[in-house]
Amino acid sequence: MTKNYFDNIDVLIRGQIAEKKRIEKFAQSTIHYFMPRLRRNVLIEIKFTPNSDGIAYGYCSGDKDIVTIEISKKDPLKPLKKLKMKQMMQTLAHELIHAKQFIKGELTPTMQNFKGKNHIKTPYSRQPWEREAYKKEEFIYHLFWEK
Repeated sequence: MTKNYFDNIDVLIRGQIAEKKRIEKFAQSTIHYFMPRLRRNVLIEIKFTPNSDGIAYGYCSGDKDIVTIEISKKDPLKPLKKLKMKQMMQTLAHELIHAKQFIKGELTPTMQNFKGKNHIKTPYSRQPWEREAYKKEEFIYHLFWEK
């Protein structure tokens, strides 16, 4: 039996959301794109939450083996407004880039060191992990969601 290159990228989706299988493939395709030679098992848990904390559309935390992503189903600035699938998937693309950073060990779980350099005092808009995620999120969204 031939091994599927997604076999070692487990995606667990929590919360009510349409197109779970498509979202799972989107996450696997994104991680595989950045790490085509990944040999160890990784787990990516994606939680779609009905309520936002009022600050962000999404969050990502993790390490080299397990990553947790939270995606808000509502606009954090307008809590009564539900987000469209496109907005949630663009946010997921951004957070999956952070997932890649954690899995590759580029970003430490404390989110203070990126590629070996300390960024504890770096303002949000200049944090290199955020700059990379903002730069690549639209490309990833179009490549793996809108294809």
